[in-house]
Amino acid sequence: MLNNSSIITVIIPIFNAEDYIKRCVDSILSQSYSQFELILINDGSVDNSLNIIQDLAVVDSRIKVINQKNMGVSSARNNGINEATGLFISFVDSDDLLESDYLEKMHDTIVKYNSDIVISNTIVSNEKYQKIYKNSFPKNILLDQNYVQKEILQNLVKSEELFAVWNKFYRKDIILQNSIKFPVDLKREEDQIFNLIYFSYCKNAYFLDDEGYIYIERDGSVSRNENILDSFLLSYEKYKLDYNDYFNISESLSNDQIKNLKSIRFVNKSHYLYYHMSSSHYNFNSRCETIQGFLDNELLIKLHKKEYILKNTNGFFGKIIFYLFKTKCLFLLLIFSYIIRLLKILNIINFLKNLNKKIVLR
Repeated sequence: MLNNSSIITVIIPIFNAEDYIKRCVDSILSQSYSQFELILINDGSVDNSLNIIQDLAVVDSRIKVINQKNMGVSSARNNGINEATGLFISFVDSDDLLESDYLEKMHDTIVKYNSDIVISNTIVSNEKYQKIYKNSFPKNILLDQNYVQKEILQNLVKSEELFAVWNKFYRKDIILQNSIKFPVDLKREEDQIFNLIYFSYCKNAYFLDDEGYIYIERDGSVSRNENILDSFLLSYEKYKLDYNDYFNISESLSNDQIKNLKSIRFVNKSHYLYYHMSSSHYNFNSRCETIQGFLDNELLIKLHKKEYILKNTNGFFGKIIFYLFKTKCLFLLLIFSYIIRLLKILNIINFLKNLNKKIVLR
């Protein structure tokens, strides 16, 4: 019989999170919905994280601590799944926060609509601003299996819009019955693979038009601590990743579809990184080096000759950047990068963003 305290299992992998893990845990323990268990997996932290979460577990019996040697976030999450007793699983990052009614709203939604997965909006917060991020899917309506297979799976391959496992409620039975795990051999893209596999087994999905997950942007976050060229090379490695090594995606999408969708994602990510570099404090030499790094990638240049890429290029700036990359001219790309920087300084770019809604896809 299911324990009353574990209808929901919240899983948090932890690595050197002493500065913010208590705040994260406090936001969960103060939830309006109390029937959950909280599994905290210490992944070989060398700071005071383990002592902090062990102290928290003494105070609240809903907390279970797992201590493992450093094996990575995928291993930590897999261990959390193995120990979970809840019907529903929610993943939270150790530096993020939850609004006080997040679990209640997500639980009530997945139960009411008998959905295989529920996805909420996200509050993105840092020291300078707080904004609400909403994905592009229909809200507050149960989307059927046909929609999941045709629209959501394609989106998962061609963009990073749904890549994260936080801000979602999963059914544990779907995970266990289909032996869905996070790939431990990947340092990045593990969320994407997990979601691709999980969604492929979903008969429906529900996007809740409510923001309860707070994603904290930090200067030290791994995903924000890389230079532009490192991020570009990473996106290229993601493009080359063969999903069929992890599950039979060809049952849902053809190889040609997968190739085209991954190409769209790679180009849009490259445009985003170029735009991010352009609007940032990059000096002349760094701009030249970064742009040349883009131009040296034969695949990127080749894809800028494809019409279907242009049709799927995001936004006004994205289309300008597309044609500039098509010219392969470092000088034009350099000049336009300074134009973007000037517009940013004059705050004109925010006006253009509002007109266009999306400049580039993350």
